[in-house]
Order: sequence, then structure tokens, then C-alpha cells
Amino acid sequence: MRVRQFVVAGVYLLVLAVEGWATPSQVSVQGRLTDSSGVPVPPGPTDFGFRIMDADVGGTQVWPIAGFEFQSIMVGQGGLWQGALGAIIPLTDSVFADSVRWLEIKINMDALPRVRLVTGPYAHRVTTVDGASGGLITSKVSIGPGNTNTGANCFVAGADNQATADYATVGGGTLNKATGSSAVIPGGQQSTASGFASTVSGGGSNVASNTYSVAGGGIFNTSSGFWSVVTGGNFNEARNEGSTIGGGGLNRAYGLYATISGGGGNAFADSNSAVANYSTIGGGRQNTATGEHATVGGGYNNRARGSQSTIAGGGSSGADSNAALASWATIGGGYRNLASGVTSTIGGGRTNTASGLGSTIGGGTINAANNQNATVSGGSQNTAGFDATVGGGEGNTASGSWSTIGGGGGNSATAVDACIGGGSGNEAWGEASCVPGGDGNRAHGRFSMATGYYASALHTGTFIWSDTTAPNFTSTGPNQFLIHADGGVGIGTNTPTTILTVQQNSLTDPVADAWGTYSSRRWKDSIQTLDNPLAIVAQLEGVRYTWKADGKHDIGLIAEDVGKVLPEIVQYESNGVDALSVDYARLVAVLIEGMKEQQRQIETLRQELMAQRAELSAK
Repeated sequence: MRVRQFVVAGVYLLVLAVEGWATPSQVSVQGRLTDSSGVPVPPGPTDFGFRIMDADVGGTQVWPIAGFEFQSIMVGQGGLWQGALGAIIPLTDSVFADSVRWLEIKINMDALPRVRLVTGPYAHRVTTVDGASGGLITSKVSIGPGNTNTGANCFVAGADNQATADYATVGGGTLNKATGSSAVIPGGQQSTASGFASTVSGGGSNVASNTYSVAGGGIFNTSSGFWSVVTGGNFNEARNEGSTIGGGGLNRAYGLYATISGGGGNAFADSNSAVANYSTIGGGRQNTATGEHATVGGGYNNRARGSQSTIAGGGSSGADSNAALASWATIGGGYRNLASGVTSTIGGGRTNTASGLGSTIGGGTINAANNQNATVSGGSQNTAGFDATVGGGEGNTASGSWSTIGGGGGNSATAVDACIGGGSGNEAWGEASCVPGGDGNRAHGRFSMATGYYASALHTGTFIWSDTTAPNFTSTGPNQFLIHADGGVGIGTNTPTTILTVQQNSLTDPVADAWGTYSSRRWKDSIQTLDNPLAIVAQLEGVRYTWKADGKHDIGLIAEDVGKVLPEIVQYESNGVDALSVDYARLVAVLIEGMKEQQRQIETLRQELMAQRAELSAK
């Protein structure tokens, strides 16, 4: 089959300097293949052979060293084809050391007339550039059809591209516009670099519209802030100075130096928004950082609205989102959490609220730290007030300042410094009152303590412990120490045999059984018999009286009066004036000696009476 060929040879990359610049090792060659009648050959692969000679006929072969470079090239519609010399056997600049070079082509082993190579291929010889002193191209360059090059010292390649400002560059692609001075678009399509020294690296329909702004790639991205950057993705917008978007879709970095690393989605509802200055969103979707220096690490539908606030992640749809509303507020994760107190923190969980200054919730569900420095470590439906702490459990309320509940369920510590260790249904309502644990205990008096089962310490300074056999075992006055133990109370023993059993453990720890008191001679010195015991007894006065605390009638002694006679058995307040109690048991010694003295007096009188009778009988 006779064929004829129209060939155009050229290079894709022009060399602008003569020394030390890399040059391509291939030369583009293209043409139209027809039969002898001028009809394009059918599409399909065709075998081509290429070699370069130094004459149009005969001469010396300069490339390759011998034979041809054979390639299979696909011929397209209309007989059009395109190949690259050097695709198999690389070209070197020495091939073009002379100004006369001819390309010979074989098609299916049928040699065509040689074609002289002009202009373009000689860029491979980097030691000189014909017609330019010193090897420099001093005029602006335009390569490709339909390009507009109206700025000073511009470079335009590709098709239908525009470089209209001084020093602007369009390296390739189509329908790109470098309209800012020193703006650069290496390739892609339909992109615009209109800011001074702005750059669109590639992609399509991207815009870099401010000084030093960059749109790296992707599609429909806009970098409109001074020094702003959109690395890639789609439909992203970096609007303010220094703002940055790493990628993703439909993200908005509107604040000064705001950053969105990625995330977003294919709909505007999925976009992330870093609205405030220096705000940051790491990724995820539907996240918003509206507080200055606020951060959202990721997750879904989170709101960091306070200055320097942080949400690490978590969140969910709609009302399930996390919200850090106050300055320096932090949410670690979970969903539907609200940190509205300044410097408040929620570690995770769900539906937790930290509304107090410096308040903290570690996790759990539906917990509330409502006041300054309140802490709920976890659990469910717990509430902590001013400087109060709830360790965990469920339904606990520590509303008193500095109050504490360790755990359990349904406990309430409502007074200052009140504490509950655990258990359920316990109440510490008195100042500095305490319930270590148990069930249904009430410590309502100041400095009171109740523990066990439904023990009630209702008075100041009262301690009550109750077993399960006497629910509602209740104090009757202040400063009482009350124990209800149906199985007995043991001291030094775990097998009490009476209501109170005290077990002696060693000679250095002497103790008597039952209601005993230390009394051995071996522990005492300066032993003396009481003098005038009846005189002492005569100075004591038994009285009836009514207790002020509960109106109960009682009998006894007045401690202050006893102290005037027997100061050893009276306990006083720290002022040394007001009496606290009388040790009634120690009165026994006085009464014993009094009875003995009284008995001696009776015996003396009896003897005198018998003597008188004997005397009368003798008369």
C-alpha cells in the first residue's frame, strides 16, 4: 500500500538557559497517514521506524547508532498519529550538534522521504541556542493554539490559556487565566490566578485571587485570602489571611489563619467551618469552630464556640452534637455533651453538662457539674455543686460546697463539707456530716455520722451505727455515740457473748470482761482510803430535771456541783469552767466508803445503847 505522510516535529518543553539545565530525552513527532489517493488510512496500530541522518539522501546516521527505533503507534481517526522520538532509544544533545539533521521514517518497512528537522528539536543542544546571545530567550514565549500572552515577560503553553499580567506563567492545560502579576498556573483547566504571585497548581476551575494565595489542585476551590492555601479537594474556600484548607469538600476557612485539614462532604450541609481567627478543624464533617483559637479535632457536627475551646471528636447528628461554648472549654468525645463553663472539661460520654467555672465531668451519661470547680468522675445522672465531687454511681447529688459522694446510688450531700462514701439512699445534710456507706442512713446534725442500715444522726456531734434489726435507730440528743448491734458489740473479740464484750488481749493491754473498768492494784500507786465519805455524800444533791434538746424528764446530778466536791469524776470543756459529764460509776467508791462509815457509826451507837441497857438492868 502506498502511503504518504505529513509530519510536524517539535518539543514539549523549551529550554531557557544554556548551561546545566535538564532537557527532555524525547522529541514529539506527529502527522497524518493517507493512501496514495489522499484517503486517511483506517484507525489501528501501525509499525513505525525512526532514524536521524545528516543529509537528505545518503549521508551518515547520527541516531540511533545503527538501524531504526521501531515503535507501534496507534493511528486515529482521519489518519492522525503522534509519536515520540527517543521513547525507546533515548536522544542526547549530541544528536543535534550540527544544524543539518533529517528524520527518516519507515511505515510497515516502507521508507518515506526524509523530513528536515528545524527549530524545536535543537533545544536538545543546551550549549547554545541559535539566534540568542549567551543562550538566553529574551522575549516572552507562547506555545500552543489560542493562547493569549499580553503581559511583559510571560510564558504561555497549552491551548486557549491567558497570561495577561507581567511575569505571569501558564505552563499548560486549557482555558486557564494567569491575570495577576507573577501568577503561575502549571496546568489543569479553567482555573484563574488573579492575585499577585498567586498559584493554581492544577486541577480544574480553581481560583487563587489574592496576594501569594495558592490553590493546589482539585476542582472549584477558592483561595481568596492573603497567603491563603487550598491544597486540594473540591468546592473549598480559604477566605482570609493565612487561612488553610488541606482538602476534603465544601469546607470554609473564614478566620485569620484558620485551618481545616480535610473532611467535609459532597453537600453544603456536610461542610466544616473554621469561622474565627486561628480556629482549627482537623477533619470530620459538619463541625464548626467559631471561637478564636478554637479547635475541633474531628468527628461529626461538633461546635467549638468559645475562645480557645476544644472538641477532640465524637458528636452525632442534629441535637446530638457536642458543644464547647465557653472560653478554654474542652470536650474529649462522646456526643450531646455541653461544656458551657469557662475552663470546663468533659472527657466523653453522652448528654453531660459542665456549666461551672473549672467544672469537670470525666464521662458517663446525663451528669451535671453545675458550679465552680464541680467534679463528676462518671456514672449516670449525678450532680455536683460548688467545689463538690461525685466519684460515680447513679442519681447522686453533691450540692453542698466542698461536699463529696464517692459512689453508690440516690445519695445526697447537701451541706458544706458533707460526705457520703457510697451505698444507696443516704443523706448527709449537716455541716461536715458523714455517711461512710450503707443504706438509708441520715446524718442531719452538724459533725454527725450515721452508718449501717437506716441510722439517723439528727443532732450535733452524734455518731450512730445501726444493724438491720432496728431501722430508724435515731439519736435523741447532741454528742451521743449510739450503736445498735443485735448480735452484740465486741472489743478485742469477734464473738461477743453479751451486749458489750471486752476481751483482754495482753498484760500490756489490760481489759476486763463485760462492763469492766481498769482496777488492778498492779497498775496503781499512792493508794489511800477516802476520808470523810459521808461528808462528801452530804454535799451531793440528786435532782430532777428536763433535757432542753428533747424535753425528756430525767434524774441525776449537776456536773458543776459535783466538780466542787469530786473534781476527779467531772469532765470539763476546754475553758475549764463548763462541765460536760459526770462519771457516775466512780461514785460507787464514795458510796461504799460512806456506807462503811455509816455502818461504823451505827455499830458504835448500838454498843452504847447495849451498855446503857445493861447498866439499867443492874440497878
